[in-house]
Amino acid sequence: YGLLVVFACFNPRQPLQFLVLFLFPVTLRPVHLVGMLAGFDVLAFVAFEATGHPAPLGWSAASSAHLAGMAVGYGYHRFVHHAGWFNPEDRAGIEWPRWFRRAPAVPAPAVAAGEDRPGDLRGEVDRILDKISTSGMASLTAAEREVLARARRQLSRS
Repeated sequence: YGLLVVFACFNPRQPLQFLVLFLFPVTLRPVHLVGMLAGFDVLAFVAFEATGHPAPLGWSAASSAHLAGMAVGYGYHRFVHHAGWFNPEDRAGIEWPRWFRRAPAVPAPAVAAGEDRPGDLRGEVDRILDKISTSGMASLTAAEREVLARARRQLSRS
C-alpha cells in the first residue's frame, strides 16, 4: 500500500485500466483507488480490528498494517522526496579529500606540422565514411580521398 500511495503521489491523474472478473473494463485514477482502499481499510479497522469482533466469513485482513503502509508511503513522498532540507541540485555538499582527487590531466604531446592526431584522423575518417554512405564515393573531394589513403597507410603499419 505504501508503494501504491507513492505512485499515486507521483502520478495522481494517470488513468489505470483493468478488468474486473476479466469481463468488465474499469478505468480509475490512482488517487481515487487509494481513497477507496483507505476508506475500506478505515471502516474495516473501526468495525472489526479495533473492536475485536470477528470479520464475516472468516475474512481476516490487517487493516492497521495497510493504513500504516499508506502513512509511510505518504510520509516518504512528503518528508523525504520533496523535503526542503534535501539538496535540490543533487550534488554533494562536501568535497573529496585532496589525497583522493584525481591528478590533473597531462597535456597531449605537441604534434608536428602535417601530422594528425589519431583522434582527429579517426573523426575525419568517420565524417568521410558518413558522406560515402549518404552520397556515394563519387561525392568525395581529392583532399578527402587523401585522408582515406593516409588512414589506410596508418592501419597497414600497425
